[in-house]
Amino acid sequence: MKSWPAAFVAAASDKNGAAPVWIVKLVVDGVSYYIGDRAVSIASWNGGVTLLPWVESWGKIIESLGSGLNEIRVAETDLTLIIDHDASPNMEDLVTQHVIESGTAEIYLWFEGLDPITAPPQVILSGAVRSNVKIPDDLHVDLSIEDSTYMLNGYVGTKITRAVYPDCDPDDIGMVEPIIYNTVERLPARGIVTGSQTSLPGTISATVISFSLSDVSGLSVGSVIQIDDEQMLIGSVSGNTVSVTRGYNSTVAENHLLGAVAWEHKNEFVYLAATHPIDTFDAVIGVVGQAEVDITAVSTLYTGQTGDEHPSYPGKAIISLPGYITVSQAVDLLVNDGITIDDARDLVDTIAINNYLSISDTIGVSDTTAVSDSGHDHSGSLLTTMVRFDTYADTDGVFSSSNAEYAINDLTTSGARADVINTSKAQANFRLLYPFSAAGTPTRYRFAFVTGFAEGGSTDGDLEWSTNGSYGYSLHTISYTVARTTNYSSWYTISSWEDLNDIILYIAGGAGSEAWLWETWIEVEYDTSTETTTSNVALSGGTSLTGGVDLSGDVDKTGGVSLVGELAKQGTVTLSGNSVANTLVGDTVLVFATRSMANSDVFDDILLAAGLPAVSISGTLPASFLISGAITEYLRGIDWCVRFAFQLRSYFRMMSSVPTLLVRELSAPATVTVDDCRVSKKGRHLSREKAPIDDVINVINLQYNRDWSMVSGDDAYRSTLSGSDAQSIADYGESEQPDQFLFDFVVNDDHAADLLTYYLGRYSQRPWRYTFEHTLQHAALEFGDTIALGFLSGQSATIIEARHSPGDLRDLDAIEIVCEDTI
Repeated sequence: MKSWPAAFVAAASDKNGAAPVWIVKLVVDGVSYYIGDRAVSIASWNGGVTLLPWVESWGKIIESLGSGLNEIRVAETDLTLIIDHDASPNMEDLVTQHVIESGTAEIYLWFEGLDPITAPPQVILSGAVRSNVKIPDDLHVDLSIEDSTYMLNGYVGTKITRAVYPDCDPDDIGMVEPIIYNTVERLPARGIVTGSQTSLPGTISATVISFSLSDVSGLSVGSVIQIDDEQMLIGSVSGNTVSVTRGYNSTVAENHLLGAVAWEHKNEFVYLAATHPIDTFDAVIGVVGQAEVDITAVSTLYTGQTGDEHPSYPGKAIISLPGYITVSQAVDLLVNDGITIDDARDLVDTIAINNYLSISDTIGVSDTTAVSDSGHDHSGSLLTTMVRFDTYADTDGVFSSSNAEYAINDLTTSGARADVINTSKAQANFRLLYPFSAAGTPTRYRFAFVTGFAEGGSTDGDLEWSTNGSYGYSLHTISYTVARTTNYSSWYTISSWEDLNDIILYIAGGAGSEAWLWETWIEVEYDTSTETTTSNVALSGGTSLTGGVDLSGDVDKTGGVSLVGELAKQGTVTLSGNSVANTLVGDTVLVFATRSMANSDVFDDILLAAGLPAVSISGTLPASFLISGAITEYLRGIDWCVRFAFQLRSYFRMMSSVPTLLVRELSAPATVTVDDCRVSKKGRHLSREKAPIDDVINVINLQYNRDWSMVSGDDAYRSTLSGSDAQSIADYGESEQPDQFLFDFVVNDDHAADLLTYYLGRYSQRPWRYTFEHTLQHAALEFGDTIALGFLSGQSATIIEARHSPGDLRDLDAIEIVCEDTI
């Protein structure tokens, strides 16, 4: 309700008192023109003025409603003014010789006879001439005046452009420089110095010096690009093909896969966290694919406050990274592991061994065959999905043992592969354990390797191997072709079975090649003369060994290992210390930051920039209410103010000339009681109707606590509160407006619960809507006031429109009220 001087209120309430005076003040190119429907002099107000009698008719000063629950409300009115051809300038001159829309326009109410010093004219509408500037004939000018809401039609924020940031990330061009309010988590920073970015359209090897890039824009001779861990100096550019010096800046040339990102190398990468100073950076996270790593410790952070500014970007919150980071910088984690393992798994072994080996020999053999099949513990960096151990013996004293405790990289049905990485060999270790007891005395052993390139392969390669311990030997190389073949080492002498214990076989690919290993085992030759049996054996003479033992055929493994049951984990892992791990500069960098602001400051951030006064808050906001988040979209200032207001359970609108936040309540005391309404021969000027059924909302799924790293939508919110009104659903059917309840700037649970309670209570019913007229006695009433309708049994109602109607020769001065039942 407007606050007027006591004398002014008394004059407005006196139906037989002084006549009301309506005044239009137009400021055109700095000159003020005071216009009315008659010539009235007002001394001591703005230096003393006499109204120009140019108003022929007044329109109603009404508030138009926008669509949606958080609608934009604008007060406006239409005027018809007379062209006084004897005046210079007249209204025709003002609208044709000047841009009248660039000035201001205000409408005042006053009463003749009041002291303009103690009871000056009061502002009813403050704004500017906007639409409907029209000269319909030689005698008239039509104008529309709109309140100051138009000053918030400008868009908030600054977009990233090449003109301002020539080295920005192409993905960030056109994005808004973030504006942070209070706390924000996982907010993507804008890459403003990242260099050119492209990718490999095909795989390249470590020796290629000329290759194509998907896009060479921004790259030239002398540019340095980085692909994975390798830097390259560009020597020439032709089309999309570049010739380069590999392994530049002491990096190592290596193979790169199709789609690998190629970045222009910079000594500093710069990211914009906010277009203004902030209080603190709470964390900086780098995203590589689906992985997130904390890179705070390797970042130089500038809050943008005085004394803490990046020299090239003063007043902005900046993250600086030391070049292209791709390797772990430091790891210092102290782990307090409180996890207990409840293992209820059973091992079901269905592996079967089919042995199709055939023996060709010239020696009679007493053959005892034993098969031991067991699983082994795995450790190390190279894992396998299956472990095999099998032995067999024959009468000529030769048996073979295979135990792959570690396989090379991933052992699949197609084989195992050891790649050459840089100049270091990818090495797999095979350990021979001693889980068996065999008869006889071993005399010597050798290694067998089944090699050959993968199916479809076409490259020969080398396999290198050596062993450890007292039976260690120098490095051996096996060269092999595409065809799969079995290669044997030399025979090595042993004297007991225990000599085989813990032999480790080291296998790796030869330098500059790939190694494919399909199978390996150890063959042992032993003397059967020391063998014991359960039956009598007659020994005579000696045994002459001639020829050899030919092994042919394969060992087929079928079946698998099934795990039954589940693994239950209990407890927690507590991490302390700090972890700085690798990130790919240019991928998403997420910011956790704080900029403490009161709710009024959030509005003033936009209002003052638009040239408007600071916001006035009518009512009291709950303590839990706080706008927290970031402006990352390109929207008008009025859109942001209305969005903020809706998430604060409030209305935002211009009240006279002041931006105002009106806190909404389900139940509020009446400001004043209206005992009657205007009557005529037809009776009361009163109409009643129910609010539209389309306005009913009886199901709300309120989503809040936004993850700013995600695009807006249902998945972008980490918290949801749901509610419904069963009676409303029974009365009107289920009705929901989900898009209205995506609350980006709400993070507090109590805040969200309050909003759910209010909006469900307010919109689950269809209130009665009343429209009636009254004299200027109640002209101080305005939008948002709660009144008691004395002529309707004291019904409490909230004003949703207060329309002022300046009088003329045909109509009385009046105010028209549109209000709704208070739920």
